[in-house]
Amino acid sequence: MSTPPPPKKKSVGKEEGGKSSLFSPPPWLRSFETTTSSTTTKKQDYLDGVGDTFDVVVLGAWHGRGKRTGVFGAFLLAVYDAASETYQSISRIGTGFSEAALESIAARLSGHVIPQPRSYYSFGETVAPDVWFEPAVVWEVKAADLSVSPVHKAAMGLVDRAKGISIRFPRLVRERDDKRPEQATSAAQVAEMYRRQALTMNQAEVDGEKNRKNGGGSGGGGGGGGGYDDDDYY
Repeated sequence: MSTPPPPKKKSVGKEEGGKSSLFSPPPWLRSFETTTSSTTTKKQDYLDGVGDTFDVVVLGAWHGRGKRTGVFGAFLLAVYDAASETYQSISRIGTGFSEAALESIAARLSGHVIPQPRSYYSFGETVAPDVWFEPAVVWEVKAADLSVSPVHKAAMGLVDRAKGISIRFPRLVRERDDKRPEQATSAAQVAEMYRRQALTMNQAEVDGEKNRKNGGGSGGGGGGGGGYDDDDYY
């Protein structure tokens, strides 16, 4: 009689149900789940465009609507510029949260509400949130790419004289409770990431053109990363 095969071992870094356990989020974030709509799936594939993650400070939030009534529906994110000692807006995030996660986040941030933005907050008037927070909570996020923005102020003057840099399609990875707000990603780092992205995309265009000349198909790249930020992109 043959011996039955041993039971399969669970893969490293996965919990039951396929959820990643590569990091251990704080208790308030353990209910965080990303949505599984087709739109989110397409965006998730796009997230590989930026290899680095960003440590950002949560400066404010917008009240939720519809199913999100009673909790915050989106959040204003910023990086820190040590030279000017300011927090500069870089994006807002409002997709990929479960209802349970939003309730936990609202409870986490409720103790940091302030009546108005600090004088050292730099942001465009069109992205002023409903509620402001003191700089206290740092999130690690991953994004699709970086874009020149007429609205957000991160690294303004370092890449474009009059415009800042934004990150598109940010997704929350975890809270960085091991970092102080002033240890968030810096404006100078954002500018360097943007320059690296532009070089990479330009090289992709060159490679794509060579491929087309050699009869290898359409190839192609996506420009130099210099398009304006569309504020519909969180």
